[in-house]
Amino acid sequence: MKKENVTGAIISGIVTGVVTPLTLLLLPVVIAIASKIVTGSWTSFIYGIPVTAWALFLLLILFWLGFNISRSGRSSFGVGILTLPRIYHEWQEVGVLEYAEVKWRVKSPKLGLSEKFDPSMIRLELPPRCPTCGTKLTEHRAWGKYVWNCVGCGLRKKNKKNFLQTSEDAEKLAQRHIEEDIEQREG
Repeated sequence: MKKENVTGAIISGIVTGVVTPLTLLLLPVVIAIASKIVTGSWTSFIYGIPVTAWALFLLLILFWLGFNISRSGRSSFGVGILTLPRIYHEWQEVGVLEYAEVKWRVKSPKLGLSEKFDPSMIRLELPPRCPTCGTKLTEHRAWGKYVWNCVGCGLRKKNKKNFLQTSEDAEKLAQRHIEEDIEQREG
């Protein structure tokens, strides 16, 4: 992510998660203080505000909460910068990617009806599988390289990167394939 995108996201998160709710929640306090200064009574301004205005104020708070929860509902939940990553307990296989001469099972979380799929949600199963027999590979380090072995058929493959490092590259490739597929369906 570019530096300006991160900075913009942080500023947006602060405004959305701190400034806006504080403004909404402190508005009655500000009105009470203004009332005390102008009239000498803490409540005269508050009682002077019509009930419909208070109802609109409450609706504004509820709308703000609903908007932020629904906006963050795809991959996290919460309000503003107080969002937590959504934890998915059930995953489904959505495909197989061949990368670095092995097979990677691509998995996606099982989403609820209201959740929208995002290609960044996919994960690759570790360890990768043998391209010949489909058995999970083992890994060990030898002479500065990683050796991937299949206990099923005896396949042996050397790689500069370990499973985890290679899976990060493969995951990016899988995400791009999914993005292209989505663009093709929509376009």
